[in-house]
Amino acid sequence: MPERYSEGVAMNVFTHWQREVKLVLQPGRMGDNNACSALFSRFPQLEQIFGVLLGRSPVGTGSWSEMLVCELLYSRPNMRVTDILVRARVAMRNDGVEVEGGRLESMVLKVMEGSVEDVVVSLMGFGGGSGAALPATLVSFTSLESSSRSVSNFISNTMIAFFLFQKTCLVSNLLVDSGIIRLPSLQTELLLAASESIVSSFSIKGQSDVGVRTAVRLLLPYSPPKRVDGEICYEPRIAATISETISHRYPDSDSEAENLLNITEDMIRLGSVRIADAVESLSFCRATHHASKGEVSKQIYWLLRGIEIMAMWLPEGHRRTLGFASRRNFDLICEESADMLLSCLAAAQCCDEGDQEKLTEKTRISLNRASIVLATLEQHDSIAVSLKDNVEVALLHHVVRISNAIRKGDFASTA
Repeated sequence: MPERYSEGVAMNVFTHWQREVKLVLQPGRMGDNNACSALFSRFPQLEQIFGVLLGRSPVGTGSWSEMLVCELLYSRPNMRVTDILVRARVAMRNDGVEVEGGRLESMVLKVMEGSVEDVVVSLMGFGGGSGAALPATLVSFTSLESSSRSVSNFISNTMIAFFLFQKTCLVSNLLVDSGIIRLPSLQTELLLAASESIVSSFSIKGQSDVGVRTAVRLLLPYSPPKRVDGEICYEPRIAATISETISHRYPDSDSEAENLLNITEDMIRLGSVRIADAVESLSFCRATHHASKGEVSKQIYWLLRGIEIMAMWLPEGHRRTLGFASRRNFDLICEESADMLLSCLAAAQCCDEGDQEKLTEKTRISLNRASIVLATLEQHDSIAVSLKDNVEVALLHHVVRISNAIRKGDFASTA
């Protein structure tokens, strides 16, 4: 094979190949009884195949794309690139195909013309924002089957469909980043439409967690501000969509919530307060879930993760130490635990002997709960340092020490 394409060499090979095919088909070439004629009589399709190989376009069979391919391969292999568009129009007209509007054939012609913006917009329009017809269009390109009558037959798997839908937006992003398309708003619109379609698709399939994670991963690289022509440009709609997508999701497991926290951490550390609010709500959801099951340690863990997001992940100037759900509930748990333990200790000094056993058990439960809260906090050193001046935590520490001293009979330490 030559390193570079040479039209003269290619045409010599093509002419020699066609001459050999014609020699094979000459009467008597394969014997006195003309074996080819007998073969064609038995298999009529072979005669049409040899006709195509010799450059005769199939008449009345196949689609316009098949006729165009036959012409390019077996009739005019030296056709100029600029002439392919013209021959494609002729093939479509001979096949009776209308090329107006948003049909697939119109999109093919726009690709050949080099109208990239129209192609991307048409790809989005094919699915009507749902992603249903768009993947079929892409599959029809890769399958060399461009007949719009058979487009719907290619949809067989919703997961593959929306994978292709996402890839369409990524193609658009490449075109925008390379400067071929100078419409950043088009890029944003395609990304937002793709994320919505991904979420709805996976939701219908009963895999909402996958849809949310996929949509967030698609949008995250385009959320931070960019420098364009020396100026910083920020697209707030992408961050808002990420925040809304996460906020509408109630995680089914700790691993799902942990995964969303991990993939959004970098963006939060860059200062995205909206995404931080949404991710903090995920932590609070998991804390509420474990609270309903009486799992105090896991409840406190997720409340502390929420505090970490708002008070430590965000950069200086954007951090919040009060006023969000995880912090309010953590402070409330510390207050309630300290209050319950103090009430038990006070009641133990004046209760009857008959109630002493019940009160002792209640005190043990309260002390155990308070100890779990403090132990979980101590496991998170960085958060514990940030909460060292917290009144509720300090109160709980003192009450637990007093309670332990009373149980040991160390009244001097209690004083």
